[in-house]
Amino acid sequence: MSEMMNVSLSDYAEFDAETALRRYLARGRDEECALEKLAKGGTWIELRIHASTCHPDAYCDTSEELFLRLIAEASLAAGAQYGKSAMAQHFVEKSGKKGKAASGESELWSMGFSVTDSTSPLIIVELEFEDRGPDGPYAGGRDTTVEALVLVPKALAPDISEIGAFDSAAWGGARRLDDAERARQLAPVRAEVRLIPASVAISGKHGVRHHSDAGWKKVGPASGMDNYVHGICVHDDAVYVIDASKAKGPLRLGDDAKPERVDLGLKEHSLSCMTSAEGALWIGGAKGLVEFREGEVAGRWDKKSGLVRNDVSAMARTADGGWFLGSGGGVSLLREGEVVETVSKGLADSKIRQVLVGSDGLRWSAGQKGVTRHEAGGKLEVFQSRQNIQGVVGVVEFQGGVLVGSLEGSRYIPANDDRSYAIDGLETLPGVVAGFEQCGVYWLLTIAGQLLRIVEGEPIRVFVFDNPPPGASVTSGYGMAMHAGTLYLALHWGVLGVEIDTLVAALERPADNLAIVSEERAAKIVPFQLPSVGATKAVAASVDVVGKKVCITGRFSRLDRADASAKLEALGAKIAGSVGKQTDILFAGDRAGSKLAKAEQLGIEIYGEDELLALIAASPEAAAAEAPAKTKPTPAADASGRFAGKKVVVTGTMQNMSRAEISEKLASLGAEVMSGVSKKTDFLIAGAKAGSKLAKAKSLDVTVISEDEFIAAIRA
Repeated sequence: MSEMMNVSLSDYAEFDAETALRRYLARGRDEECALEKLAKGGTWIELRIHASTCHPDAYCDTSEELFLRLIAEASLAAGAQYGKSAMAQHFVEKSGKKGKAASGESELWSMGFSVTDSTSPLIIVELEFEDRGPDGPYAGGRDTTVEALVLVPKALAPDISEIGAFDSAAWGGARRLDDAERARQLAPVRAEVRLIPASVAISGKHGVRHHSDAGWKKVGPASGMDNYVHGICVHDDAVYVIDASKAKGPLRLGDDAKPERVDLGLKEHSLSCMTSAEGALWIGGAKGLVEFREGEVAGRWDKKSGLVRNDVSAMARTADGGWFLGSGGGVSLLREGEVVETVSKGLADSKIRQVLVGSDGLRWSAGQKGVTRHEAGGKLEVFQSRQNIQGVVGVVEFQGGVLVGSLEGSRYIPANDDRSYAIDGLETLPGVVAGFEQCGVYWLLTIAGQLLRIVEGEPIRVFVFDNPPPGASVTSGYGMAMHAGTLYLALHWGVLGVEIDTLVAALERPADNLAIVSEERAAKIVPFQLPSVGATKAVAASVDVVGKKVCITGRFSRLDRADASAKLEALGAKIAGSVGKQTDILFAGDRAGSKLAKAEQLGIEIYGEDELLALIAASPEAAAAEAPAKTKPTPAADASGRFAGKKVVVTGTMQNMSRAEISEKLASLGAEVMSGVSKKTDFLIAGAKAGSKLAKAKSLDVTVISEDEFIAAIRA
């Protein structure tokens, strides 16, 4: 069997369970997935594994299996006996009675060995891999490298402290190492992480607890508070909390932090959002918007009042004292007690979860599918997956634009821009859900319950709570409020508070994660700065396209593909319509599809729109070049006359021609291109994800042809 892996072990250290957990948290990880394992006690090894494989003959199913096998091999290299090491004894074939080894054979040393993230005693803290092999998603291909920081019980590998490097002869690579999403989640956090203690916690299950050096102490009941929090705000010198119960009002937290239920007389009014303005408490819920002032209901608005729907899921104050309201059917604008505008169509998502009114007066609405900017004159600018916006969990005003949080992270949308931008340092952190600005300092709450402090020109600071109260896990952030020197965070299970003095003190000491990473990794923590909006990468100007076969694919936001082709030809490039082995360079926009995948498979140089613009800007001749003016095609029947005089609908996602190109070709063949399917439709040309038009065509017995069939027909 050929040699497959060169393995090196470094950063070896031993810790008790409590210290191991603190170090785990200091790398920005969520404690919930590791707490149960680490709580079992004992001594833990923190270990960095670096492995490279050049010719895999066998595969592990997961990265957990791969790393456990490598650690087991390290034990053998340290002198452990085959099949009798502590690691081998931990895993035995399950045959007959539970836990009994079959014929004394250890499952660890067979290809039947299998563990998952939940069953493995190993905890992956960080994971980075690079697959340059030919095996597609398989990380076990040629020339693959993987590096991981792991925690493993010392009892399973007691003798590997002196092992620096060894050759692994049998284990191959991991088939799913594990995928790009997991690698992103476990990537090293490019921010300074500081562990801090919370000062107060409120939940229905555990009541109100204050924290001191002696630990958590219960100081009051939670007055029936449910363990699911919707929102939080400050009103009348107290903190108000909306929870998931069907109570008639929110919880009020006074100076003693003992919550009391406020009965607003809302009659089973399920609450969803809340804020304070002009001395009144404004609450949205299943039956509309309610203004609560001086102990009484001062106003009510619902669909009968003109709202787009009865339910109010989000609200924001406008500059003129009105309200911008979100619901499950769109948005409504309330001004001087009257509904003056509703919008239900043309939105990125009509099921509104968040709304925002910026200091510039721009209104924003957001749902899971994307974000909509409401501009003057009723113009709507939609941001969805094409602009890398989807799965939205929060929208926060941020340095002249907005920061959009999603399950994938956070993206920045500048004012009056039609693109979203990644921000260095935020791409490895969970998406933001709430935040506010205070004297140039931005405090942001992530969906994972982390507190961020962002100041331009300084590294991003991440605060992770290392003392969650018993029975609580600091996950799923929903909102935040500042009151009496304490920052209150609305989380899934309740409310957590931290004193500002604690945060300030944490800033005065070194970051916890900087103290336990190498200089190389510490250098990756860079000062925060906004992306250069609209600027291009200067390095792109050095791309050589002279005499090269260049293909352009995908959608570009600032450049027409025909113009791009003309400008590249002016630079001496040969434009290719498809990607093949002879293709030298691919410029790919959004939704590049199969051409991008093929280029990656063939190892072709790939650049984006920014690089293309920089390349053009570097050449006056290229910048001046223009695509030939389009002329209206003269209808002419194709060879078979199949489409002449026919009514044709084009739908779905195409791979080789855009829908516009197909429609233009159809017009040149004498066809009439229609937008909707009806009984009069002769053909439907359907790409991927054709949807309702395809279903309707089938129900009407309309002839359906694929993109490939259409291309074959026009070439016949």
